[in-house]
Amino acid sequence: MEGSCTAVDGRIYVGTEQGELYCLNQTDGTTVWKARIGADSDSTPAVAGGFVYTAAEDGYVYCFRQSNGEAVWKFKADGGLSKNYVERSGIWASPIVVKDRIYIGSNNGYMYCLTADKGEVVWKQLMPAPIWGTSPVVDGRLVFGDKFGWIHMLSALDGKTIGELKIGENINSTPAVVGGRIYIGAFNGKLHCSRTKPVGWEKLEGMGG
Repeated sequence: MEGSCTAVDGRIYVGTEQGELYCLNQTDGTTVWKARIGADSDSTPAVAGGFVYTAAEDGYVYCFRQSNGEAVWKFKADGGLSKNYVERSGIWASPIVVKDRIYIGSNNGYMYCLTADKGEVVWKQLMPAPIWGTSPVVDGRLVFGDKFGWIHMLSALDGKTIGELKIGENINSTPAVVGGRIYIGAFNGKLHCSRTKPVGWEKLEGMGG
């Protein structure tokens, strides 16, 4: 298991390298149900509205019914920068659910906004590089990094760019957004802290060695 697990209503949901999604009893660890994802999954499942959402390295986003693991829909990431990378359109990020929308980035460079009920594209925005980190949504804005070392902020409504900041290193981590500041780690071993401004971003400091 490379992704984290999610605990909801006495059950634990977790994906595996073998391409399975497990629903376990939180009390004794017994299997409630098991669903086939089909490929290695690094995603932490998201549970919302009676459904479980996850993704895998084959480039698919999946939706299963929370009660019994029944497959509801799946969406395939295609195009973009996929021809430039061995990983193609694989997905390493975890889905973020906000109301009736799913937000997730792909190795093909696209940030996707999908409908939660059918997995249809609401919008997609092509970024400069693959997106492996998860993209939290705060105050109607997505915040995430890419593998060229840029932090991006997009409108959750339409995917338009609000701001971006170059910190210079591959970013696979998920940012933490607290008190108007964004904390994110990069491959150079530093933890970066930045804050948003009305017309752009101002970098505060890079910490670590």
